[in-house]
Amino acid sequence: AYVGFEGPGLVIAINGTTLESGFAAGHGLLSIVRDECLDAGLLSGQIDVSGLQDEPLNMVIAGPQAAKATLEQLAQLYNFVGVESEGKLKFVYKSNRTSVAVIPENALCANPDTPDMSSLKVTRLQENDLPTKVTFSYQSPRRNFHASTQIMQLVNSKLVENLVSLNTTLAFNDEHARRITETLLYE
Repeated sequence: AYVGFEGPGLVIAINGTTLESGFAAGHGLLSIVRDECLDAGLLSGQIDVSGLQDEPLNMVIAGPQAAKATLEQLAQLYNFVGVESEGKLKFVYKSNRTSVAVIPENALCANPDTPDMSSLKVTRLQENDLPTKVTFSYQSPRRNFHASTQIMQLVNSKLVENLVSLNTTLAFNDEHARRITETLLYE
């Protein structure tokens, strides 16, 4: 059976044929991550998903697979990580960093009495390392859960071609897959 989440609604289908449709609120990223962890045998007290937003997802978990596989794919697509902290599995966005202290640059050197800034190396991603084309393959409910692909690329780019290809066993509606692809290109 395919269980699909279309925004706030729940759809149950077998081989693409809808059997039941009804309201099921709370099927966003936060809810799906929590449910996958609970299905894997974790207790609710062992999970902290408060670092994620419960944005509605237009996706389908197309067939049985391990919770780990689903979580790995979602983490890659929505840029979050799961970390163990204080006996809990905590999920947070990679970009959700809060500063706990401000450290002056000269204090980062090996010897603060005689700062040598050459000991501090800052590495930034070069523009040439950014993707110029992203190909995202997913299952499409509109195509009876067969593979579909979204492709986005930079137009008139003078950069060296850097292709990124991502395949998932999850199913998304085409508009949601397009937004994911666009995010992967410009992130």
